[in-house]
Amino acid sequence: MTENFFHDGNRVFIKGAPEKILALSDKNGTSELNTSLLEMSESGLRVLGFGYFDGKLHSNINDEELINKITFLGFIGQIDP
Repeated sequence: MTENFFHDGNRVFIKGAPEKILALSDKNGTSELNTSLLEMSESGLRVLGFGYFDGKLHSNINDEELINKITFLGFIGQIDP
């Protein structure tokens, strides 16, 4: 996670396992996204999920604090040689 400071507050960007990002995000349970993720994975791509939340990052943040607070941004698929 990275925390970025803006004049109107803080925004924390997060990347990681797409299943985890989706589970914590506002798009949790969206079948279209799950289908896209499955198609990308089955085609051999290494997939990362991205999102963000507004607020401060602290050292002992846990998943329960983030449920439905992450705004899902998307997936990126990379060839994994």
